[in-house]
Amino acid sequence: MSKTVIFFLAISLISSVGKAQTIQNAGFENWSNQFLYEDPDGYSSSNTVSIAALGQPNALKTTDAYSGSYAVSLETVPTSENPVKGAVYIGDIGEDNIWGGTPFTERADSVTGYVKYNVMPGDTAYVGVLFKKLGQPLGVCLATFLGTQNEYQYFSQPVQWFIPVVSPDTIVVAILSSALFGDAIVGSQLTVDNLSFVGTTGQFPNGDFENWTEYYSEEADNWISTNIFSKTIGFTPVIKTNDSYEGSLAVQLENMPTYFGDTLAGITNGHFSFDGPVGGMPVVQIPETFSGYYKYSPSSNSVAVAGIKLFRYNSAAGESELLAEDSIILSPAGSYTPFEINVQYNAYPPPDTVNVYFSVTNQYQEKSGGILVVDDLNMTFKPVGFEEASREMTARVFPNPTTNYLFVEAANIKEDINVSLVNVNGVEMLNNSFSQPDNHIIKIDISSLPSGIYFYILSAGEKQMRGKLVKR
Repeated sequence: MSKTVIFFLAISLISSVGKAQTIQNAGFENWSNQFLYEDPDGYSSSNTVSIAALGQPNALKTTDAYSGSYAVSLETVPTSENPVKGAVYIGDIGEDNIWGGTPFTERADSVTGYVKYNVMPGDTAYVGVLFKKLGQPLGVCLATFLGTQNEYQYFSQPVQWFIPVVSPDTIVVAILSSALFGDAIVGSQLTVDNLSFVGTTGQFPNGDFENWTEYYSEEADNWISTNIFSKTIGFTPVIKTNDSYEGSLAVQLENMPTYFGDTLAGITNGHFSFDGPVGGMPVVQIPETFSGYYKYSPSSNSVAVAGIKLFRYNSAAGESELLAEDSIILSPAGSYTPFEINVQYNAYPPPDTVNVYFSVTNQYQEKSGGILVVDDLNMTFKPVGFEEASREMTARVFPNPTTNYLFVEAANIKEDINVSLVNVNGVEMLNNSFSQPDNHIIKIDISSLPSGIYFYILSAGEKQMRGKLVKR
């Protein structure tokens, strides 16, 4: 290998270090009021679950209304686990119990409304109303929808009363794009408008779906937090704080209750899913370190975590796949303390997306407490060309950093291996060929080399591997 080629190789590697994409809003200086989603007034919805799984809602306000301005549109969507059925509801319906609801004191003859739908074969969509007295079921109305109806269709479903004469005190409402207890099928859709009771003076609660509540949260720009899972029940676990390491602001995470009945505070530069944080920022290099500063005041049994995930889109599978994840538990710290995660991934293919995240949870999930403050994040990257060369030759170079000896393990290589070390000035400091020993571990004495950063080039036949080495 000529000195000129080596020089330009070294310059290319040197110039690439630290020049890849940086973490956006890494100091949490920029915040804005972000729209989360909206629900029809008086109703809860599947939006929180859908956003947790996919980053988007599946119970939507639509202007495709039968009358008035709006209707509600529901869709069953896929997740990495089970499909999430589109739903709006008043009260709660579980597998073993039905509780909550809204006051209603009249005996309705029937429920009417207008629907359009596209329900997948084997699935069923519902409009259901349960009438209760002192918490006990008194009557039920369940309208079911199968197949496809592209235009609004009127329906009328009678109420089946279990007990005569007695009037209810509460109703529970559930409108679903898929079967309540059966298997939901992705793609089932239901749009509903103008729900009414027949035989009562009382109106169906927001039955025309004209009134909606929008949920907003002040979020760090280019980040999303678990506020989306807590806002509707009155908590804001992730906020800005002027207790910063640098600049004016930092981010504070406090473990608080979520919609799902546990406690959590988290923030990520991607979004949250059933598999944890996913998505993130696009990259063209493999990260080497993820670092920053934090303060952590724990409560009993709370745990604070910093983490990084590497993803790459698999066109054959049609989805992004997790390549690697590294995380650390953050120790209690009363003043700003540095942290650093050394990314262990050194393989091919390189990632195209990097997700970073922080969280505070409690080992006893229902308990709150624990405050984490984070600021001044940074990410460094492995040299350009590292991952492309690694595709051709797979070897382990260790330890790194090192002092006196460098070891190269290449169990799958039968040929002699040539090892070249180039310093940051482009000067080749070592160039030797080594025969493979029986244990496939080559020992190289570099004790005479000055301390500093070197770039190694391993060659065996037509295969090559390159990377960075620190000599202490």
